[in-house]
Amino acid sequence: MSSISETTSTTIEGTLGEVAELLRVVKPAEAEARMERLITAQSGGLRTHEARLRTAISAFRFHSKKRMSRLNGLLEEALASITQAEQIEQAAKTLSEQGEKLRQWLSSSVLTIQDALDAATAFQSACLAVESQFKEARASFRAVAAPTDLAVRIRLVELLQAQGTATEAKLRGYDDSQLNLVLGVVRNIKELRSRCVEVCPETGAEAELVIDGVSRLAAERLATSAVSPELAWNAEVASLIQEHALQVRTLSNVAESTTLAVAVLLWPALSEKVRQWELSDGVLRLACDLSAYAEAKPCLEGVTRLEALSHDDIVLAGKYSGNRTVQNLIDRGGARDLEGLRSRLESREFNTFMVEGVQPRVAELAFSHNIERFAGIEGAAFVDENLRALRDNDILPADDFTVGVRRFDVKSNRHYRSNADRVGLRGFQVHVHNRSPRSELAGIVFTASSPTSLHWAFVGLCPESSIPVGRDRAGPYLFSLPSSLSFPDRSSTPTRLEMVALLRDCGSGAHETSTFRATDRASLLRSLDAISRGEDLTERALWDEATTELMELRSSGGDATLGRKLLARKKEEAESAFWLFRMASIGGRPLLSRWVDEVLSKLNEHWDRISCPGCRQLGRLSLRPLRITDAGTVTGAISCKCGFNKAGGTFITHCWQPAVVCGRYPLVIGAQALCDCGGLRCECGVCRCDRH
Repeated sequence: MSSISETTSTTIEGTLGEVAELLRVVKPAEAEARMERLITAQSGGLRTHEARLRTAISAFRFHSKKRMSRLNGLLEEALASITQAEQIEQAAKTLSEQGEKLRQWLSSSVLTIQDALDAATAFQSACLAVESQFKEARASFRAVAAPTDLAVRIRLVELLQAQGTATEAKLRGYDDSQLNLVLGVVRNIKELRSRCVEVCPETGAEAELVIDGVSRLAAERLATSAVSPELAWNAEVASLIQEHALQVRTLSNVAESTTLAVAVLLWPALSEKVRQWELSDGVLRLACDLSAYAEAKPCLEGVTRLEALSHDDIVLAGKYSGNRTVQNLIDRGGARDLEGLRSRLESREFNTFMVEGVQPRVAELAFSHNIERFAGIEGAAFVDENLRALRDNDILPADDFTVGVRRFDVKSNRHYRSNADRVGLRGFQVHVHNRSPRSELAGIVFTASSPTSLHWAFVGLCPESSIPVGRDRAGPYLFSLPSSLSFPDRSSTPTRLEMVALLRDCGSGAHETSTFRATDRASLLRSLDAISRGEDLTERALWDEATTELMELRSSGGDATLGRKLLARKKEEAESAFWLFRMASIGGRPLLSRWVDEVLSKLNEHWDRISCPGCRQLGRLSLRPLRITDAGTVTGAISCKCGFNKAGGTFITHCWQPAVVCGRYPLVIGAQALCDCGGLRCECGVCRCDRH
C-alpha cells in the first residue's frame, strides 16, 4: 500500500512540474490538458495533494480565468466522487456487519416470531435507508443483504410453523366453554401471517399452509361443538365454516350442527354446497331448505305484447267490453285487429274498449300461460271455457277455465294510464262483479300500459265466498298465492322448535352481515311460530299490524323520526324473502312495501298537523284504528286530551268522486281537513257526506 502511495505521489509531483513548465513557456492549453488528465486519472492521491493541486490550478489565472474555473470544477467533482465512494463502502460494511449480527441472533432457540419480525423489519429499514441515499449502488447493497434475507425467510417459516403447531394444540385443548376464544386465536395467527408476508413476501406459500391448518381446525371445532348462540351467529364464524365446508362435511355429527345451520342461513353459497350432502331431518337440513326457499323467490309478473292477440281474443274482448259499436265492427269484419279498431273508433271510445275489454282478456291469457305456477297445478290439461264457447257459438260461461274439478274465474283491475298516479294503490283493486259462485277467483293486476303492451302481476287466488256479498271490487290482499309456492316444510316439530330457539337466541350476531338481516330473522321467526301454532299468517295481517303499530307509536308521543325508523323496519320486513308464505309483488315490490311508502309514510309526516275538532290544538290527538279495509280505508276512534272523543273518525280514505273526475288516494288525516261528519275532505273539495 505504501509503495502505491509513493508511486501516486511521484506521478502527481512530476505532472505538476510539467504543468508549471508549460505555463512558464506560455502553453496554457497543453498545461490545461495535462492537468485534466491528472485529475481524472489519479483518484487515489487527489485528496492528499489537494492543496498543491489547487495551487497549481491558481497559476492559470495569469493566462485564462476560464481555464482555471474549469479545472477547479473538475477537481471538485473528482473529490466529491471519492467522498461518495468512501461513504458507500462504509455503508456496505456497516450493513454487512448488521446482517451478520442478525443471522447469528436468528439462530437463537429462545427467539419469538414477534422478535424476529421486529428485527427483520429494522434490518429492512436500514437497507432501504442506504438504498434511497445511494440509488446508484442499490444492486451492491442488495447483494450484501441477500444472505440475511435468505436467513430471515428460513427462520420466519420455522417460527410460523411452530406457532401454527402450538395454536392447533391450543385449539384442541379448548373445552366448549372456551370456544369464544377461538376467533381471537385465529385472528392472531392470521395477523402473524400478514406480517410475515409483509416482511418477507417469499414466505407466502408456507404461511398459507399454516393458516389453512389452523383455520380448518377452528372451523371443525366450531361446527361440531356446543357454542353459545352469540358465537353461532357471528358472521366471522360463518365465514370460517364456509371457507372449510368440504372438510367440515366429513365430521361425524355435522348434521346436528347449529353453528353450521346458522352459517348456511348467512351464506347462500354455502347452502348450495351443503344441500348436496343428502342430509336427514335435522336443523341443518331445515336451514338448507329455508335458504333455498329464500333464493327461489318466484317472479309472477309479466308483459303481454298486444300484437300477439289473436282474432278470437279480439272478439272476446269486444264481448267483454259490452260496447255494441265495437262488437258490430268486429262481427262485420270491419276490424280484425286492434289497429283496425283504433282507426275506426274515437280515441276515448277505443281507450275504454282497451280497459273494459282487452285488459280482462289479457288477464285470462296471462293466467292460462302460467296456470301450472299460478294455480299450483302440474301437468293437468285445462280448458279455456270462453274460447270454447266462442268457437261453439255458445253463451259465454261464468267460469273462465276448468282443470278437472277446479274452476277459475279470472278477475283484474281496470288500469287507466291517465289517472294511475292520482288513484294510487286503489287502482290495484280487482273488479269482481259478475263473478262465478262456484269458482276460485284468480286476481291479475295491471301495473302499467302502453299502446303496444300491458304489464301485469298475478296476486293470487281467492274463494268466491271470501268476497262480501254486493262487493264489486276487492283489494289485492283478499287474494293469496297458492300454497305450492309457499315453504315446503318437511321438518319435524322438534327440529322446527330447535330452529325457533336458535333464531330467538341470535343476540346481535345476525346484524353483522348483510346476507341475513335482522328483519330476515324476524320474518322467519314469525313464520315458524305461526306454523307451530297452526296460525294462518297472511300479508293482510302484516298490513294491519304496520298500520296499528304506527298509530300506537305516534299516539303515545313518538315523534316523526321514530315513526320513520318503524316504517323503515316494516318495509324491510315486507321485502324479506324469508316469509314462509309468498307475497305477491306488484311492480317488483310487495304491496305492503308500497303501503308503507305511499300511505303510512304520509300519515307519519303529517301527524303533527292533525288538529283536534274540539279544541283545535295540534299534537294532542290519539288515534286508534278499529277498521282497516282491503280497499285501503282506515277508520277508528279519535280522542283528545281536551276530552273530545269520536268513534267514527276517518284516518285514511279516498276521494269520493269518480276516478275520471278525481278519485285521489290516499287522503290522510293531517294532510286533509277532518270534516264534521268524521270523513276527510279532498283537495277537490268533496267529502263522503257530499254524496247524500
